[in-house]
Amino acid sequence: MILSFFNIRYRKKYQEVSQVTCFFTLFLIFLPHEGYANPDDRFSLSGFGRITAGYLTTSQATYMGHSDHVSLKPETLLGLQTSYHFNSSLSATVQGIARTQRSSDEPLINWAYLSYQPGDNLLLKIGRLQTPFFVLSDVLDVGYTYPWISAPQQVYKSWLFPTYHGIDLAWGHANDNIDASLETYLGRYSGTHDTNFGITEYDVKIFGGVIASIDIDDLTLRISHHRGQVNLNKAELNQLQTALENAGYTKTAGALAQLHWIDLEEAAISYETIDYFLRAEWTMINPRQAYFIKDVQNYYVSAGYNIQPLTFYVTFAQSHVRYQTYSDEVLSSDSKLNQVVSALKSRSQDNLTTWTLGTRWDVHPQIALKAEVTFLEGKPGENAFFDSIRDDFDRNADLYRVSLEWVF
Repeated sequence: MILSFFNIRYRKKYQEVSQVTCFFTLFLIFLPHEGYANPDDRFSLSGFGRITAGYLTTSQATYMGHSDHVSLKPETLLGLQTSYHFNSSLSATVQGIARTQRSSDEPLINWAYLSYQPGDNLLLKIGRLQTPFFVLSDVLDVGYTYPWISAPQQVYKSWLFPTYHGIDLAWGHANDNIDASLETYLGRYSGTHDTNFGITEYDVKIFGGVIASIDIDDLTLRISHHRGQVNLNKAELNQLQTALENAGYTKTAGALAQLHWIDLEEAAISYETIDYFLRAEWTMINPRQAYFIKDVQNYYVSAGYNIQPLTFYVTFAQSHVRYQTYSDEVLSSDSKLNQVVSALKSRSQDNLTTWTLGTRWDVHPQIALKAEVTFLEGKPGENAFFDSIRDDFDRNADLYRVSLEWVF
């Protein structure tokens, strides 16, 4: 009986600790090396990881997987990247990430692509690639490369997909003071998203974008435009649309079309010196669809001061979310259809304001220890990026985190 009780109560906690212990063991194994390369430099191996503990000051919701119980599971991960150079121009790269908390549809292999670089200024990549929506897209899981424990959620947590299958072409030019680049890509993606109608499958059969970036001494500017055609695949919505058309509500039925275009605009600026940094990024998502996908404007502003080996920083971030209005011809007397359409209008929102105060300590050229607190301020009745929300939760909480992060 005692052993059975122990198994029931502690099995999950034991699994969590054992996973993190395994990650830390691998970290100690790989730490002494600055990456591995074979004698002829064709093959290379590098990696990254983090062990993050978090605590949320409420029992009425969760945020980023964190709750009112200290847990290492939501953000701890280990990544490995290997490359093989066939010759001076052609190479293959594969990156895999193991997470202690991973969704069922999240692949273990994050990147798998071929690179062709015919000269110093041009780079072509084909395969499974990182979607270049944001400044930190390529290094989002490599927390060691930026000051915070995680990138601001208002900008970086959305239904936008992190990877895609396609092609990417980048051109760059540099001289003594200026480094400029222009990147364009085209691809496709299929996945799921948690919407007002529950988990919904969607296909992005074609999408692409253009990214321009310029570095002038310590100043970096980036702007980008992305566009894709999204096809939602929800049987219940198809049935509702058919019922509306049969009842003569053609305008309302037309507003529920599941094939539409979405635009994403992004702009970022940063100024970094040895002593301090200033960073800001803004995004706007504009769907050509009235009822299902949100109009989103998000941004963050972050400033930090370096007193080696310490960095102190503060970050302010906000999200502004709204849904477009759409035609609603359904009469109140048509009770069944009116009830369903009214339910669609009670759509969740993710407006959230956060302040984050944090410290980074570079304890080793390849290791950083970070600690921060984030003050979360949402609006009652909205999701505000929280999950597992109870009815009496006021959408205000504090998140405390510490993280050990490394590269090798």
